[in-house]
Amino acid sequence: MTSSTNTRCSDSLRDWINVACINPLSNPPSQISKKSPQEVEEEVESDALPAIISDSNNRVRLVNSAYKEMMGQPECSWLDSMVKVKRMCGEVVIQFCESKISENNNGYSCWVKIEWGRDGKEELVHAFCDVMKRECDSKDYVFTWRFHIIAKEACQPSYNA
Repeated sequence: MTSSTNTRCSDSLRDWINVACINPLSNPPSQISKKSPQEVEEEVESDALPAIISDSNNRVRLVNSAYKEMMGQPECSWLDSMVKVKRMCGEVVIQFCESKISENNNGYSCWVKIEWGRDGKEELVHAFCDVMKRECDSKDYVFTWRFHIIAKEACQPSYNA
């Protein structure tokens, strides 16, 4: 179990990403192009799907606006005013229900259950997730996680994450 940055707002949040059913991609990219941290951050931020970036210790280093919107993140105007900071106000914890992902493969697919608290209630969504390896020049950005959110009315995956 790992955690992200220590950035906090007045209401401390903790999001749990429970990972299960990890499968290496059958046709992962054989070459990963090296990108600058700014290129990685811009690419993830431009994604319409909720997405995070994790490091070599599976700590969440960055989240995009779609992820923050899904969480209903409280307003942190002082944080948003800082240059190029895309961090959550709180902690995002990745918890593996099975074996952890290996950096030896360039891509994975998995099912996740994302849990968080909002307005005193616990919320959750199930999602299919694409996990792609990153090659970043200077920051410890190792994997991008893109969440394909499933509506609550849809069938739930058959795992116990």
